[in-house]
Amino acid sequence: MAGNGVFGDIIEGEVYKYYADGQWKTSSSSKSVPIINPTTRKTQFKVQEEGVRILGEGKFLVSDSFPGNDRTKYCLTSKIPLGLVLAIPPFNYPVNLAVSKIAPALIAGNSLVLKPPTQGAVAALHMVHCFHLAGFPKGLISCVTGKGSEIGDFLTMHPGVNCISFTGGDTGIAISKKAGMIPLQMELGGKDACIVLEDADLDLVAANIVKGGFSYSGQRCTAVKVVLVMDSVAETLVEKVKAKVAKLTVGPPEEDCDITPVVTESSANFIEGLVKDAKEKGATFCQEYKREGNLIWPLLLDNVRPDMRIAWEEPFGPVLPVIRINSVEEGIHHCNASNFGLQGCVFTKDINKAMLISDAMESGTVQINSAPARGPDHFPFQGIKDSGIGSQGITNSINMMTKTKSTVINLPTPSYTMGSRPTHLGAIVGTLHPTVAPLLLDANTSHDAWLLLEHTYVNSSRGHILQIKDKLKNITLGDKSITDYVLSIKSCIDQLAQLGKNFQKAESESFDRLVGIAKIFLAEYGLKKDVIRAFFHLNEEEIRSRIRKSTMEGEPSSKLG
Repeated sequence: MAGNGVFGDIIEGEVYKYYADGQWKTSSSSKSVPIINPTTRKTQFKVQEEGVRILGEGKFLVSDSFPGNDRTKYCLTSKIPLGLVLAIPPFNYPVNLAVSKIAPALIAGNSLVLKPPTQGAVAALHMVHCFHLAGFPKGLISCVTGKGSEIGDFLTMHPGVNCISFTGGDTGIAISKKAGMIPLQMELGGKDACIVLEDADLDLVAANIVKGGFSYSGQRCTAVKVVLVMDSVAETLVEKVKAKVAKLTVGPPEEDCDITPVVTESSANFIEGLVKDAKEKGATFCQEYKREGNLIWPLLLDNVRPDMRIAWEEPFGPVLPVIRINSVEEGIHHCNASNFGLQGCVFTKDINKAMLISDAMESGTVQINSAPARGPDHFPFQGIKDSGIGSQGITNSINMMTKTKSTVINLPTPSYTMGSRPTHLGAIVGTLHPTVAPLLLDANTSHDAWLLLEHTYVNSSRGHILQIKDKLKNITLGDKSITDYVLSIKSCIDQLAQLGKNFQKAESESFDRLVGIAKIFLAEYGLKKDVIRAFFHLNEEEIRSRIRKSTMEGEPSSKLG
């Protein structure tokens, strides 16, 4: 039982303690917050009211990877913790969605304050006690309970908080306006649309609508909130859904019923208001509306129109509207007209149509032939518009809970690492005059000279060539200016481009790029055929052989340019 045995330390009398600095503490105010059992609407528990690996994945950048820069700067980047993360999970998943915030925060090197939902506080306190018993360092995790209306602003606006991860309703919008210049991760609900085309498997659709719309009594951000079905199949689909809804059991959660009470009386009153509005405006009730306290029986509303509140507002309960549409465009328009954009789903046997509709839907995630759902936990999970800020999922959350730090090493002169030379350049150099090629391929050849040759060959940017023109003139190989050898290489490129016309299309496309390089050299160096002949030796069959060989060895033709 809650608070017994090993968990006895977390409760004093009838009131659960809060957790801070590695200890279970009692509130200095002696005040407590009641947790109401949705079934009996009586106080079940009381809690205190008190207010408060990726790091190793860095990057190494060099300055000359951006055009116009010499290699005189080395940049080392690393991920560092933000500091203190405030995690606020929702009542419907008080442990799962708490862990999805706690784990990435700790992995990223942060400390954390957990503010559990009032109606899910006891489950969260038991989870935190497990961390305590496991020997977590003092101060690493704190758990503060209380009403959001009373301690929320204190926590979210506290100067010691460096990041907020919140899952819940439109309270998140107010938090985002008050939080200031800190990273925010918000998931704030949705009006997840289910678009059903004529060719859909209606049995599959019906099963997913019932699972997606009525599990957890509809109290899920990713629940199906509105069905947009083509009119030609609407009647058949509605009958199939009605048959499945009739089989749902209704009662308290202790009896493992499908439909259980919604979390608060105010939630039940809000849902009832949506139902009354739909009835007044002519919606078709597929079941009789029934309510006992917080317990609302599942209800499918057909022939819902856009002028009804239930068409746009999120009930967060077991009530599902069906809107009949005459075109896919009509369904997409309704989906995108919503101020929400968390998830959606499309049912069709035509994957091409599904992809087009998915691209057109303004939703963070679109499921094809399945109801909306969160996870697996490594999948990105995000909403747009009023559905949230940022993206969740393990990797995204870790990245969001870190910041990038850069350290730049400034070198007095350019520095380059010597390594293996590209196969494609080796093939070109190998066709030079026998007295020239050994100089270029000699291990003792100036690495600066080689680098300039390579950059000149690979980079077809006119601006880049202009930058190195003067440097080329000042570097020699043997008794010749490197410019002369560049001209030789250029001529080889030019000849290869001509030969490329007889090659396959994929190869000739690569040679087209080489032609562009050749034209730039013609303009820059005033190339003359007689100069080339003095330094260049061409054998057509040898060129063909070398290019084909480099391709077969894994150097694709597209890399020749």
